[in-house]
Amino acid sequence: MRVLLCLSIIIFASAGNANGSDALCEIASTDRDFQRCAVCHTKTPESSHLSGPNLWGIVGRRAGSAEGYTYSRAIADSGVIWNEDSLRQYLSQPSQFLPGNRMMMAPIQDTEELDRIICHLKSLSE
Repeated sequence: MRVLLCLSIIIFASAGNANGSDALCEIASTDRDFQRCAVCHTKTPESSHLSGPNLWGIVGRRAGSAEGYTYSRAIADSGVIWNEDSLRQYLSQPSQFLPGNRMMMAPIQDTEELDRIICHLKSLSE
């Protein structure tokens, strides 16, 4: 009975998305994968900026628009709207996606880690 229940939960959790990313987002609700970002970024509405901008509400926001943070010209003038696709491109190849940006981070090559971080970033809003 328990096995059947567990299988039902797994099937139900992945039914909303063919690649199972909805289930992955549920699993990614912890801060574990965000730790690589937390060195430079905060993520709550009341937090100030660190060496990088506060990431609260980043998904759907125009790049370079967090009030009170001074961005590189590459980010400020990019016209990029942060969504799943643009975040994936930026986090996996920051210097190629937006040449001249100042983010000092190694590209994220592990696609599952990248998925979890993007899921976490998508959760940072009301």
